[in-house]
Amino acid sequence: MLNWTETITLKGFRASHLTSAGDAAVNIFKATLNTHPLIKASHWLLKR
Repeated sequence: MLNWTETITLKGFRASHLTSAGDAAVNIFKATLNTHPLIKASHWLLKR
């Protein structure tokens, strides 16, 4: 089974593009946690 780096290379993506997309997704996810009390509460419960 290929690791993720090999898979990305085979698909013609550069790691920098993946990182940018990943960072954007994380930022959106964090913003969602901060703006949705129910999601934020469930996240807090999971971290306990």
